[in-house]
Amino acid sequence: MMLIVYMYLIVFCIIGDSKELENLALKKHAVQSSTYRKGWEAEKAVDGKRLTNVNKNSCAVTHTGKTNASWYVDLEKIVGIHQVRIYYREQRYYEAHYRGRFAGFYLYISNVTDRHKGKLCYHALTERPGYPTPVMALTCDTWGRYVIIYNERNPEVTYPPFYSNIAILELCEVEVYGCPDTLQSEGECVDCPNTCKDGLCNVTTGTCFLCPHGFTGDYCNETCGPGSHGHLCSGECGFCRDGEPCDHVTGFCLNGCADGMRGDKCTDVCEPGTYGQNCTKECGIFCKRSRVCHHVTGKCHDGCKKGFRGDTCEETKGFPFGVDFIYGLVGLTITVIVLNIVFFTVLLVWRFTKKTGNIVTINFKHPKYTFNNKAFKSEGEGYHNDGLQDGLVENIYDGYENSP
Repeated sequence: MMLIVYMYLIVFCIIGDSKELENLALKKHAVQSSTYRKGWEAEKAVDGKRLTNVNKNSCAVTHTGKTNASWYVDLEKIVGIHQVRIYYREQRYYEAHYRGRFAGFYLYISNVTDRHKGKLCYHALTERPGYPTPVMALTCDTWGRYVIIYNERNPEVTYPPFYSNIAILELCEVEVYGCPDTLQSEGECVDCPNTCKDGLCNVTTGTCFLCPHGFTGDYCNETCGPGSHGHLCSGECGFCRDGEPCDHVTGFCLNGCADGMRGDKCTDVCEPGTYGQNCTKECGIFCKRSRVCHHVTGKCHDGCKKGFRGDTCEETKGFPFGVDFIYGLVGLTITVIVLNIVFFTVLLVWRFTKKTGNIVTINFKHPKYTFNNKAFKSEGEGYHNDGLQDGLVENIYDGYENSP
């Protein structure tokens, strides 16, 4: 007895945690390409009434004389859909009249109102007797926001004889069965695997429609294999260091790039003139084409300039030292020359300063004489001529004193 009670509680809990499929289109916003008359608007097809007589004002009917007609219902968000049921205008003339109007219709489920960007769930051109039936139950396990019904009669297309020559829709009820946030399993709604992208999966099998970047498998619980990454694992890894795999989500090389490559994903070769690990080495200046070499090895394209050899053109022909020695010798020579120039410049300035001392300028002005002597230097308290005769100075002073 206790075992029976226990099993009953388990079943009760399971049912309590699940939900039956529901009509997600009931009383939702609907739109159609045209309306035949008042009372036959698009919302009549989702009012919950399955009456198939348009005279009861429970059907959505588009205008006549058109080459195409469309109707859609907005489910307000992306949901998991299992089945769409369509109740068409029947009355007593269905087989002889209304079936030809219903025939050839398209059923789409889309995330946008453009049917071309959605999934085609049903379309058939058939002469099968009694087909389509006035009530169609169409299974379409997918997800979407808009359920779109469309029909057309194109002049260039040959249709079966019973098809009408105009496109018109007479939808008395459209029911969309699915789960608003979850998947459907044996007629009940349960959660999609949390590994699915956006939590969306097939409403009957539970398999994910899309996986997050870096994951694969029916239930998106497997990481991308070595060498791949990203959406659907379709991205190829770049050239990571030591052949390591890249990050399965981003494609980044976590430990850097192989020699000659650069960038987060190590898909770009070194910039011209550089090579090696992290592209930090410069191509040789003695390459035949200076600074042009292989991005991995540094080997000069087209060989070396005259007098040099080796893959990187750093060896000299007939000289016991390499290019590094030459670089050092040139640098040393330039340094010695610069130091010599500085030394002799300082020496000349020092000697000139020692010889002349502090330069003093004395100006003499006279109506008859003009004298500017820059050759005097100071010694003690007086001024002494260092190159002119005392007599000349005295004559100048005399002339100055006797001037009017």
